[in-house]
Amino acid sequence: MADDLTAHLSLLADVVKETGHPVLAAYIADSDYGRLAGSSPNSGLWHTWLDRRTAYAFERDHQVMAGLPKAAAVAHAQGLIQTTGLRPTEAARRVASWATDAGYHASATSIRQIIDLRRPPGISAWLRLPWARFVFAEEMFFAILDHLGVPRRPA
Repeated sequence: MADDLTAHLSLLADVVKETGHPVLAAYIADSDYGRLAGSSPNSGLWHTWLDRRTAYAFERDHQVMAGLPKAAAVAHAQGLIQTTGLRPTEAARRVASWATDAGYHASATSIRQIIDLRRPPGISAWLRLPWARFVFAEEMFFAILDHLGVPRRPA
């Protein structure tokens, strides 16, 4: 996860250097979680998690399946999630700053609410229809784009 992140962030920084324009991108992992990253000449490079709790669970489970003892896998996953990516409040501020640099306007409050969305907890989530059980990471990304005012391409 960390090596891919470094490569993705490096690519964003290179695009901004070459074009002089802000860039926003998302990496979505099978709809379960993602990373939102942006860069602009004025506000610099930043990134955050889309559904950080699920990202933690996937990393923990990946480490266990790779042979790491569960306690070590938990520590590794916690360290990775806590040390990479901005927390929702700071990420929302950076997204709003990126929006200004890109010529859009966004409320940090509404962006924070999207970044901090959680899957419905508990057994009641399983009583919902399958498509209503989860918040998909790409839905979070498109909601952020909508709140930024980024126009969608016509179908």
